[in-house]
Amino acid sequence: MKKNILILSTVFVLMLVVYLLVERPGTDIYRDRGKKSGPVFPDLKQDSVRAVEIKGSRYSVTLRKTDKEWMVDDGEGFPADEEAVESLLQDVAAMTYSEIASENKENHALFEVDDLKGVKVRLLDGKNQPLAAFIVGKFGQGPEISYIREDGANTVTLQKGLHRFRFDQPAQNWKDRTVMKFDPTKATGLEINRVVMSKVKEGEIAEVVGNERLLFVMSDGGWSMIEPEKKPARKTELDNILTILSGMKAAGIPDQKAAGAGLESPGIAAAVTMRDGTIHVMQVGNENPDRPNEFFARNADKPHVFSISAYQVSKLMEPVESLTQETKSGTSAGSVDENINNLDPGVLESAAPPR
Repeated sequence: MKKNILILSTVFVLMLVVYLLVERPGTDIYRDRGKKSGPVFPDLKQDSVRAVEIKGSRYSVTLRKTDKEWMVDDGEGFPADEEAVESLLQDVAAMTYSEIASENKENHALFEVDDLKGVKVRLLDGKNQPLAAFIVGKFGQGPEISYIREDGANTVTLQKGLHRFRFDQPAQNWKDRTVMKFDPTKATGLEINRVVMSKVKEGEIAEVVGNERLLFVMSDGGWSMIEPEKKPARKTELDNILTILSGMKAAGIPDQKAAGAGLESPGIAAAVTMRDGTIHVMQVGNENPDRPNEFFARNADKPHVFSISAYQVSKLMEPVESLTQETKSGTSAGSVDENINNLDPGVLESAAPPR
C-alpha cells in the first residue's frame, strides 16, 4: 500500500514539475517560445480606427471618433480624453509577439483571459469591422505587464506596456475633464461677477447680501482694475488667476442629469477676454453635496457640468485688497486713467461681455 502511494506521489510530482516548466503559470517568461514574431496587428493604422469597444466584468465603454474629436458613447455627448485614447491606440499598435505564458485553452481562466474575467477590447473601422481584437487578463510579475490573448486564439502571452487598469475603468474616467483652455499670456481683460456673503461668527450660516463686479484690463504689460474702482492691480495675483482658469481641469464629473447644480443663476462668473476678441466664460454654482470641498461648474459655451475644487473657486473670491495695490507715492492720480485710455479701441467693451 505504502509503495503504491509512493509511486503515485512520485508521478504527481513529476507531472507538476513538467507543468511548471512548460506552462510557468503566474511567472514571467524571459525567453521567446513563440512561433511568431513582429507586431501582433501589423496592418493596424491608428488613423483608420473609428471606435474602441471595451467590455469587462465591471465596466463597458465605447469610444467613437467623429469628424472633429473622440467622444464617449454613453448618451451624454461628452468628449473623450484625446491624449488617453491616442496613447491607448499607440500602445496597441506597438504590441509584438513576445513571451508565451501558455498555449493551453484550459489555462485561460488561470490568466483571466476568459469570457468571465477578461477585458475584451476591439478596435473598429468606419464600417464597424474589427482592426484589432484581444482580451486583457491579469497582471504579470512586473510593472505595466499583463497577460493578453488574441480574440479566437488559445495562446496567452505577456505584453509589456499594457496595464489592465487602462482598460478596466468606468466611462467617467475616459471623459475629458478640461473646463477651460486658453493662452493666459494673450488675455487682455478679466471680469469676475460674484455674490457677496454676510460676515458671520463661527457656527452661523452666511447669507447672500449682494453682488460684486470686478473688472480688470491689461495695458503695456500691467493690469489695472477699473471696477468697482480704478486702482493698479497686482500682476502676480491676476496672472495666478488666469493660469488657473486657462488650464482648469475638473476634479470630477457629476451626474449630468442631477438637479441642484445652481448654474442657472451662478454664484460666480469669470470672463476672460483675449486679444482676438474671443471671450471664455466659466460659471460656478452650488457646492457639490456628493463630493466635499468641490463646486459645480461649467464652461458657458458647453452644456457639460463639472465638479471643481474649492481651492480653484477660492481664487475667484479673493478680496479686492488682495488683488489691487495702492498707488505709489509720486504717481499721479490720473495714471490709472491714462493706462486705460492707452488701450486699443474696443478693449474695454470686449473685456466686459454682455450679462
